[in-house]
Amino acid sequence: MYKLAEKYDELLRQYRFRSHKLRLLVLRTLCMHTDFTDVAGLWQLLADSGIESEKEKLRMIIKRLHETGFLERKKVSGKNKFLFRLRPYEDLLKESTTWGKSKNDIE
Repeated sequence: MYKLAEKYDELLRQYRFRSHKLRLLVLRTLCMHTDFTDVAGLWQLLADSGIESEKEKLRMIIKRLHETGFLERKKVSGKNKFLFRLRPYEDLLKESTTWGKSKNDIE
């Protein structure tokens, strides 16, 4: 799982994010859990993995993963609630070829 987390981290560097030890730990934890979970579940996964850090740093990493499309989001029907999971690496890899290009550059 650590190698897969490093691959995700390498894709994130294409967004010009510097490698971050804490982010690698978060990615490694999320790689091991492939089911959708709510935000509280994400925090619990990180806590169960022994990741102890400032909540603000973790919150920023989760926010960045969501903003960059690394987290997949699914709405719970009939509720104002969302579930999240790390998107499959293969999907992100396919998309990475178009990052940073305008729609006019993509054929």
